[in-house]
Amino acid sequence: MPDQKPVLVFCPGAWCDPGYFKFTTDILTKAGYTCLTVSLPSVGSELKPKETPPITQGLQTDANAVRDVVIPQLDAGHDVVLVCHSYGGVVTSEAVRGLDRASRGPDTGAVIHLVYVAAILLDVGNQVWPGDGAPEHFVVDGELCWRDPNAPDMDKWLAGCNQEQLELVVASARSHVRKCFADTTTYAGWRHIPGTYVRAKKDLMPDMMAVPPEGHKFGEVVEVDADHFAFTSAPEEVAGVVRKAAEEAVSSGI
Repeated sequence: MPDQKPVLVFCPGAWCDPGYFKFTTDILTKAGYTCLTVSLPSVGSELKPKETPPITQGLQTDANAVRDVVIPQLDAGHDVVLVCHSYGGVVTSEAVRGLDRASRGPDTGAVIHLVYVAAILLDVGNQVWPGDGAPEHFVVDGELCWRDPNAPDMDKWLAGCNQEQLELVVASARSHVRKCFADTTTYAGWRHIPGTYVRAKKDLMPDMMAVPPEGHKFGEVVEVDADHFAFTSAPEEVAGVVRKAAEEAVSSGI
């Protein structure tokens, strides 16, 4: 039987390495949880050596990176709660195919809960950036793209962060392979695994739960007093939500 306390796996959003989870994962680690983070292959290509093979990463490559972290934990008998942010919601939804309890069976680990924090929800057959080209306020250079640091309201995405928190997010910023945003989704994990959706009150991203998607399995939709980077600007609140979700998932016996 899987261990009682699940492993927590964190999937970051676009343009970021997972370093900005630190304030939240530190709290959860002190509470006795094992916290693992995923580094998305699509992030930070500009930092790779020039002899690195051509960029081919996309949504499926990122989803496989999540699976590479999660599946060894499941095979070792640990249940997993997957926690995702922003674009990471699309990646996580794609990554959990076949990892639910019904698919895995009772005598091994499974992904027992999904926690989406200010995260994008897409149904099957959709793209992050539908249509041609990048939206406004993004800089494109070949296969890579960046957020335009001079775009209007950029500071409001981090409006709740103090100086230390702001520096952590800025230090995590990287390029992103733009193909990820044009790739079509093939799986909606939120239809198959119970979840919690966390709104950030000060977020500039559209509210994904304003009209909850049909067939979702979100048992709870909660709000935290935070900007888009809630893991950094409101770590105590987010850690509390994650811990509650994990405890309830275990007690439900899913």
